[in-house]
Amino acid sequence: MRFALPITLARMRRGITFLASFGLAKGLAFGAVLLLPRLLDPVSYGAVELALSVGLFGAGILGLGVVGAAARMHLVDGERHTEPLLAAICGWSALAGFLIGAGAVVAGAGAAWALCLFACGLFAFQLAATGYVRFRGHIHVAGWFDHAAILAFTLSASILWLFGSANVAGMTWAAAVLSAGAVGAAVALAWSRGATLERDLVVRAIRIGWPIMLNGLILSALSGSQRIVIAKALTLADVALFSVCLRLATVLLIVHQVATTGLFQRVYRLSKDRIDSVFALWTIFIVTFACAITLAFHVAAPWLVHGTGVDPRDAAHVFPAIAAMTTFWIFSANVEMFVGRELLAGRVAPIVVAVMAAFAAIGGLVSHVDRLSLIAICLLYAGATAMAVLAQMIMLRRADIRFRRAYATLPLGFAPLLAYLA
Repeated sequence: MRFALPITLARMRRGITFLASFGLAKGLAFGAVLLLPRLLDPVSYGAVELALSVGLFGAGILGLGVVGAAARMHLVDGERHTEPLLAAICGWSALAGFLIGAGAVVAGAGAAWALCLFACGLFAFQLAATGYVRFRGHIHVAGWFDHAAILAFTLSASILWLFGSANVAGMTWAAAVLSAGAVGAAVALAWSRGATLERDLVVRAIRIGWPIMLNGLILSALSGSQRIVIAKALTLADVALFSVCLRLATVLLIVHQVATTGLFQRVYRLSKDRIDSVFALWTIFIVTFACAITLAFHVAAPWLVHGTGVDPRDAAHVFPAIAAMTTFWIFSANVEMFVGRELLAGRVAPIVVAVMAAFAAIGGLVSHVDRLSLIAICLLYAGATAMAVLAQMIMLRRADIRFRRAYATLPLGFAPLLAYLA
């Protein structure tokens, strides 16, 4: 399969429409991540960021990997009746998150953890909607679903701020309403389509999806559990510092998502002999861009973090490690897609767990000698993600996908650190 795209007027029109819609959505999301810490005090903001991590992880568990399975069933197996499947899994996940969150409130659990549980329902909607619009080719609206959770939380915080209630308790009630809304959206989708859900389709989706879910959750622990670890090892103020820098580093993810969203179907179906060269070229581009924004952040940090309560010097010191970590997340997302496509997720998961355990042991040893710093935690995550990517690349040899150039470009993910030191 050739990766070249012949240029036609219709394709140019679709491309311009996609870039305009996607750019507007991502611009609003980027503005939201800058606004949110200015609406909340550092402790409340740290609690919201913690909820964003726990919510994504919880929605992944409740979703049983069906979203990833639906993508493969549609693009590889030719299954056309995936809407009721996604509506059902969205409704189930959102309802379960809402009920567990409500139970936590009744049981007297802390508002911060109830907020985390309600967030599961919102993320269930985001995951199902994002997966659907991508593999069905509705790329012009994909950007609006990619950051549904952060946009919804920022809008909620803005309203609460106007009424003087922008705190953890207020955000918890807002998350409860949003989670209930996600249930309603799933029911409305199922009703509008009028399709029936076949038992065999569900069984097949779960059979394909649970290894994808397992591998995805393990990798999500690498890409989304930092706030939990930082909150445990350090303070919520450190969670806020990390989150502000991470949100600013999302410009890397936005650039990555523009390409992977616009070309999702073509990339997913990429022939095995082309994956290595495409991966290597994209790695070089992302690394170059990561180095550029690291240098720019060093200069512009006082302006970028103004009003967040974060010290610009601390932010400039931490950002290079976060940029390197984000770069490896992008590498991991690229490889994980092909691992799921080739049904190797179940074989990869134990290897990734072993990698995580090894780096957790290293972190434990370091913490016994001295208190772990925020930079040390980021570097441990970056190293673990790099090794997880390498393990997946090696496992893909079983599917006759052989990397050569990509092996050489993988270590370049640490280049933002060198750019900062230089």
